Amino acid sequence: MGNTFGVILKEGLIEPEILYQFWLPNANLIIWRRVELLIKAWRERYNEYTLWAPLEYLVEDTKRRYPEIIPG
Repeated sequence: MGNTFGVILKEGLIEPEILYQFWLPNANLIIWRRVELLIKAWRERYNEYTLWAPLEYLVEDTKRRYPEIIPG
């Protein structure tokens, strides 16, 4: 789901404020924290660095917009 929302956000198909009303910002960070190492390993192994890039874009956007929710 996060990957799809990343595409929608990156392509400008939804306003970020609307997206973050129904997809909580901390959900992005929780998902990314759980899969980041796996995704990065897949990228290296298969030499495919765009794998799950929309999710990573969504996470970076979340961090930029909501720095207060980033775990210390």
